[in-house]
Amino acid sequence: PTSKPRLIVYVVIDYPRGKETYGSQIAAPVFKAVAERLIPYLGIPQEGDRLLKHSGEVRLTLPAAINIGARMPDLTGAAKRQLLILFQKEDLRILLKGDGYVVRQDPPPGSLIREGMTIVLELE
Repeated sequence: PTSKPRLIVYVVIDYPRGKETYGSQIAAPVFKAVAERLIPYLGIPQEGDRLLKHSGEVRLTLPAAINIGARMPDLTGAAKRQLLILFQKEDLRILLKGDGYVVRQDPPPGSLIREGMTIVLELE
């Protein structure tokens, strides 16, 4: 959605066959492969980039890593991307509701963490 696009990727699959014929199953993987090749070519910043060069310099500060220890941290304001690390904890069940940033959490900050407990994070 721009008035002067630098490029357009248009994927058409004629006569899709198989069990799944939805665009998300057939065309989206093709689009993803093309887009992943074009992103570096166009100089679009990616996750992990720390410095963008132009006529000056812009320094980007990466958010601190989220760590759940013995007590529940305050995750208010954390982006969904930051929360992905929590899914590596096999002793906890993580439920994300919504998209965006954490606005509510259960258990509340400071609560003791028990093995097997469920952490519910609501995002907006």
